[in-house]
Amino acid sequence: MRFLTKQIFFKKTLICVAVLMSCYFTAQAQFHFGIHGAMGVPANEFRDATTANGGGFGLSAFFPFDRKIPIFLGVDFGYMVYGINNNRQRINGTISVGNQVIQTIPLDYRVTTTNNLLSGHLVLRLRIPIKLIQPYFDGCVGFKNFYTRTTITDETRNNSSFNNNTNPFNTNNNAYSNSVTNLSDVALSYGGGGGFMIGSGPIRLDVRCLYLLGEQARFFDRSSVAGWSVNFSQNTNQFDSNINLSSAKRSRTDMFYAQIGMIISF
Repeated sequence: MRFLTKQIFFKKTLICVAVLMSCYFTAQAQFHFGIHGAMGVPANEFRDATTANGGGFGLSAFFPFDRKIPIFLGVDFGYMVYGINNNRQRINGTISVGNQVIQTIPLDYRVTTTNNLLSGHLVLRLRIPIKLIQPYFDGCVGFKNFYTRTTITDETRNNSSFNNNTNPFNTNNNAYSNSVTNLSDVALSYGGGGGFMIGSGPIRLDVRCLYLLGEQARFFDRSSVAGWSVNFSQNTNQFDSNINLSSAKRSRTDMFYAQIGMIISF
């Protein structure tokens, strides 16, 4: 319950501030929208706890105080995956009348567990107004949300040996079967860094690197989920697993965060 309360507080606070900021600054000067590929590398205590690097994407929006002042206030959201575990399992479903089994059906499932990092920051940016290459410096405060999710996908439809690729146990009539969030925790995140906007038109190349300190959080990494298995119970039509939540790691969440992408000016 404490983890859920922290997560809701950080997210609602950031969303409220972003909405108010947007309402105020939209009427001011032009603003910048960014889309980036992103990479996260653990640092300090976080690096001692895990060697998994993250990869994903980021979105940002920056609003200037005034056209004559090169100071921007913005919001930055990022999503990264820092570990995936895939395995496939085949079970035999049975159709019975009373105690008599009249048919056995092979059912194929793919079990995917992903370790994810969702982050959001308020950013104060100072930009140096040079024409071709514009350096900037950022200060950030926000949150990091670590969560691990397991998804079960029904792939029996790919088995042409049974009833025209139709699985009678898949009542949703699609490939998705079930999913669960195994663990979720939120940590305060803050830090700074800088980058370069390269170009002179409305679309510019953007290269950025941040050092983000982070409070402690519980998380799984790639090594944690490597040995997980999921078993299907035919009687209850549910999946059971050997996931041990007590094996979750806990440390500070300092990291280097790098981005490359483009900035669009409006």
